[in-house]
Amino acid sequence: MLIATTNFVDSGTIPDHTTEQDSTYFSAENLQSIQLGKSYIANSSSAAFVEFDFLQSRVIDVVAILKHNLNQTTGTVRIRIGNDDTFASTEYDSGVVAAWPTVEEFGYLAYGEFHWGGILTAEAALDYPISYYDVLDQAVQARYMRIDLANGNDLIEVGRVFAGPSYRPTNEMGYGWEISWVDPSRITRSRSGQTFVDILPRYRVISFELNGLPGAEIFHNVFNHMDRRKGISEDVLVIPQETDETTFITQNIYGRQAELNPVENRVLDHYARRIEVEEII
Repeated sequence: MLIATTNFVDSGTIPDHTTEQDSTYFSAENLQSIQLGKSYIANSSSAAFVEFDFLQSRVIDVVAILKHNLNQTTGTVRIRIGNDDTFASTEYDSGVVAAWPTVEEFGYLAYGEFHWGGILTAEAALDYPISYYDVLDQAVQARYMRIDLANGNDLIEVGRVFAGPSYRPTNEMGYGWEISWVDPSRITRSRSGQTFVDILPRYRVISFELNGLPGAEIFHNVFNHMDRRKGISEDVLVIPQETDETTFITQNIYGRQAELNPVENRVLDHYARRIEVEEII
């Protein structure tokens, strides 16, 4: 698994981008906001780009384009990272790749109608903020990043961009980790027995335990970076199975910690910590 807590997009600048549909409400700087509903909307449905300057060379090994509206079958993404602000040469180039997850939920279609490796259906994706995740095979160190987007459903829209280094625990999360939907809808029953529902958006929560970690590792990456610097108010990205892209749509969580649990010393120089992250939608 990997946990990303540092987002260099927030501390950098956006030197160039496709013109916004409305610069007052839908500016490219909204990509630096934790609120996914505060989005960047480019004045184009066919193609758009955004360039980032991290102000100095930074280590990047995971990039997330969160809550985009690119077309289910034709939408594409290209990510380039390098030290040349013209991107004529790069340290990393994803190439032009599909923006949607190429996996179809088993059992969604009737028996005999499903097929492996298909695009996730729009109906199955209704409650997910469709996002694109790029976990690099090897970290790169560079100052600039450019994201090219193509084929939006209406004007191209993105809620957030996350780019930075990730923490990969030396021991994977323990068995018994949990992921669930939370439905905060309010239910009221009248005196006559009728039920009235105030429907609110559903969101996911992931809970897991890191166990058997050396003191230096858990205090640096969790106690310091996640708890002291992020707390419960700032965003983190959790990817439980970074080598299995078919799990990205259901299991990856961009959110914030629900609470700060203590680091526990279990035995000698081995520590544990229970982590719970609530999705931001």
